[in-house]
Amino acid sequence: MTTKSIHLLIVDDEEAHIEAIRRAFEEAGTNVVIESGATLREFQACVQAHQPDLALIDLNLPDGRAVEVLKHPPEDAPFPILVMTAFGNQQIVVEVMKAGALDYVVKSPAAFATMPRTVEQALREWALLQKRKQIEDALRESEGRFRGLLQNVPNIAVQGYGPDGTTQYWNQASERLYGYTAKEAIGRNLVDLIIPPEMREYVIGAIQQIARTGQPIPAAELSLMRKDGSRVPVFSSHTIVRAPGRAPELFCIDVDLTERKRAENALKESEALFFTIFHSSPIPISLTNLTSEKWVEVNEAFLNVTGYTRAEVMGHSFRDINLWKRPEDREKMRKMLSTQDRVSNLEVDINKKSGAIGTMLISAEKVEQAGRPYLLIMGNEITERKQMEEELRASESKYHYIIERTHDVIFQIDLQGSYIFCNSAAEKLTGYPKADLLRMNMFQLVVPEYQAILKERFQARLAGDIEEKAYEFEILHKTGHRVWVELTTSAVLAKDGRLAAVQGMARNITERKHTEEALRDSEEKFRSLYNSMNEGMALHKLICDADDQPVDYVLLDVNLAFTLITGIGREAAVGRRASAVYGSAVPYLETYAEVAMTGRPTSFETTYEPMQKTFFISVFSPKPGCFATVFTDVTERKRAETALWESEKKYRSVLEEMVSGFALHEIVCDENGQPVDYITLEVNKEYERLLHTPKETVLGKRVYAMWPDFDREWLEIFGKVAVTGEARCYVK
Repeated sequence: MTTKSIHLLIVDDEEAHIEAIRRAFEEAGTNVVIESGATLREFQACVQAHQPDLALIDLNLPDGRAVEVLKHPPEDAPFPILVMTAFGNQQIVVEVMKAGALDYVVKSPAAFATMPRTVEQALREWALLQKRKQIEDALRESEGRFRGLLQNVPNIAVQGYGPDGTTQYWNQASERLYGYTAKEAIGRNLVDLIIPPEMREYVIGAIQQIARTGQPIPAAELSLMRKDGSRVPVFSSHTIVRAPGRAPELFCIDVDLTERKRAENALKESEALFFTIFHSSPIPISLTNLTSEKWVEVNEAFLNVTGYTRAEVMGHSFRDINLWKRPEDREKMRKMLSTQDRVSNLEVDINKKSGAIGTMLISAEKVEQAGRPYLLIMGNEITERKQMEEELRASESKYHYIIERTHDVIFQIDLQGSYIFCNSAAEKLTGYPKADLLRMNMFQLVVPEYQAILKERFQARLAGDIEEKAYEFEILHKTGHRVWVELTTSAVLAKDGRLAAVQGMARNITERKHTEEALRDSEEKFRSLYNSMNEGMALHKLICDADDQPVDYVLLDVNLAFTLITGIGREAAVGRRASAVYGSAVPYLETYAEVAMTGRPTSFETTYEPMQKTFFISVFSPKPGCFATVFTDVTERKRAETALWESEKKYRSVLEEMVSGFALHEIVCDENGQPVDYITLEVNKEYERLLHTPKETVLGKRVYAMWPDFDREWLEIFGKVAVTGEARCYVK
């Protein structure tokens, strides 16, 4: 059985390291294709040509550092990258991991020898990260679709709220129905917003029952309250969504019944207004002969919902157009009407003319006109609502699935602290099987030094403390080692409002604790480096005018090198505006403002005339509105470069005008230091004329690669001169 080969890219300017890794894979018998490079530019070229499965890259390369090509978080990169370092100090480790490396390797013969296993482990970890990322992306997309659907449903008012009644979601239909904007409603108690005073006690109990049992109360027609105090009749139903790590979120779904109620009341008040209301109602209404079951009148809403024309309906019965999808629904309504005059809120499916299936919530009533019996049927199409209910049920199932597969521990304990529920993550955190945990008390896991404080807080929770704080403490794993956890808890209330249990979420923060400790060490090292570095460094805050246009900046901090390079003392700089510190127009304000406002770093070389100095300045933004500069005085280097350029220009002119041919070569040696070829670096015009060869065809090329039959004696002579440094005159 063959396995797919691994495409591995190694970038290191030490060829010996690459060869050591290559030998390790050969000895391990791993099916691997290795590509290598020595610079960041070669790395990028290799990636563009053929994306690797994994890259090993040295932290420090001739043209830059590996962190320049990393992406954080690592799972967002197109492939995993392991960074190799010569030294494994904490500062380097934190830097590369925060930049987006999947892992790091400290260079050593042992590390090179075990590189096949290291790569194999990294690829397994990468596969797990990608799978988790796909799941998280899918969940976010699903939730976004769900939220978008609710927000844009025009005729169904949806309110989301917590177990305590606090409103958390308020769609546009709710704004239209109740008169509150989302901004006005969110954060307030739903009971105070739309529940009339006489219903509030019942509704508060119903909300607590839903939160406790997870079972919504039956849908019903209610008279609720608008912002202006007026009442609005709605058909109200409820559901609950439980999301991992969060309190349950309840949803109230209201359909405005104002028009239907108005039509029903008008029908009772005056028969004379019957047909006016009948034909103007937005609710589908039909009138059939109770004996023949043929339609004698239908309104436009009925025609719009069913898709039929008036001619196709009038004088026909429901059998003629096969309107009822399930004849047993029609029979059920007939039986109910045989013992009563009215049927309300009967949910049925109908066959539309288009072939689509519609769900209707209908009411039917027996009426008499001129001594003849008729059946008046009115209905609301609730097809969208039914679809939403299905989606909500699917969402609830999804959240249950997520709870069992989340990495965070979700649990409930009784009033004595004994576990009554926990998800699968609890087994991994504690090492105990779920069955064992459900026979244990929470405090059996807490290490001794945290027992007292945790019990004190638990008792405060039992006494009615509702503040949901996060606590950090250590527990004992079944194996005996300690694990840092972060715990948050909330109350589970009984129907009568009394505390029934405590639910919580615990998260393993051991790695975070270790990282925080490492960061504290790193910060101390950074502060020491900051004050001892040779480069000048300053932290600034941008100042804008009333129109948010940059006008100046304040120096917040400077290091010692800043004073030595600029001659400006710390006391004269820190806390003052740049216009006051430099005594001139604010230096480089436009460039610095762009970095502070966009977060995009930059660097540039400039001559600052007031100081008669040339600086190389790097600028980055540590946080919005601020920027830091790291600068080096390159005045002397610029002068030397200018002198060198003038000298090179002069000597190049001399070489070009020489009457003798001139060429400059670089000797290429093998691993034993023996010359094997040479590369042409420069030639003059006379050289081109003598060899009848344009310089473009030879520059940068290996001579024996171009002319394999070229006399090898030249190589021996040139190699000896290059190695020994002794000049030689030779005639051939």
